[in-house]
Amino acid sequence: MPMFSSLRPNAQAKEKNQEIPSGFDWSHAKAALDLTVNIAEGTGLTPLKSVAGTVKNIVEIAETIKKNKESCVNIAKYSFELIEGLKKHVALVGSAQDLYYDADLSLA
Repeated sequence: MPMFSSLRPNAQAKEKNQEIPSGFDWSHAKAALDLTVNIAEGTGLTPLKSVAGTVKNIVEIAETIKKNKESCVNIAKYSFELIEGLKKHVALVGSAQDLYYDADLSLA
């Protein structure tokens, strides 16, 4: 058995199938951009400061869009459930009123 078994093709194929978590978080990008802004400001690189600030704003907008998308999906699900409940209620009330009117007409 070779000493470096992980160099065999089979071992490499297994590793390719596994998902490798990147650990990337948008807060990391924002922190790096803040650092870039501070360094650019300290060194007098105004264009770099402007670009890093703009990219940070874009990252924040992307985060907001993602949060809003999740909220919109939740609102849509809740609205659908509410409408379905109202349909059932209207159907029950409608059939009860029909019975009431039919009984009222038969007494007349």
